[in-house]
Amino acid sequence: MSILDDSDTHKQGPALLIGDMAAATLLPFLFFGAITHWGLDGLPVYFLQLGLYLLLYLLAFVGLKRDHVSLPINARLLWQALGWTLAGWLFYALTIHLLGLVQWPEAFRALRSVPAWKIGAQILSAWLFVGLGEEVLFRGYFLAGFRR
Repeated sequence: MSILDDSDTHKQGPALLIGDMAAATLLPFLFFGAITHWGLDGLPVYFLQLGLYLLLYLLAFVGLKRDHVSLPINARLLWQALGWTLAGWLFYALTIHLLGLVQWPEAFRALRSVPAWKIGAQILSAWLFVGLGEEVLFRGYFLAGFRR
C-alpha cells in the first residue's frame, strides 16, 4: 500500500510534478559540478554519467507509477522506433558528407586511436540512456503531467 492514496496524489500532483522537474534540472548541475570539483576524467566520468541516467530513469518510472501513466510499448512500435532511428542516423551522416563538414579519412584515423569498447559504450549509453531516457522522462512523464 502506498503512503499516499489516490486522492492525496491527485491533490499534490502539480507540486510533485514541479518537484520532479526541479530534481531533473538539478541533477545535471550536480553531475557537472562533481566533474569540475574533483577534476574527474575518463572512466569515472562515464560511470558517474551512467549513475545520472539511472537516477533520471528512476525519477521517471516512480512518477509514471505514482501518477498511473502507462506507456504503450510493443514489438511493432519498437521496430518502428529502430527504423526511424536508423533512417535519422543515415540522413545525418549523408548531410554531414554532402555539406563537407567532416573530412572522413581524418575522422576515421582519429577513431582508430580510440578503443572500440569506448566507442561502443558511448553509442550504447547515448542511445539507451539519453535518447530513451528523454522519451520516458520528458514525453512519458512530464508531458502527461502537463496534460493533466
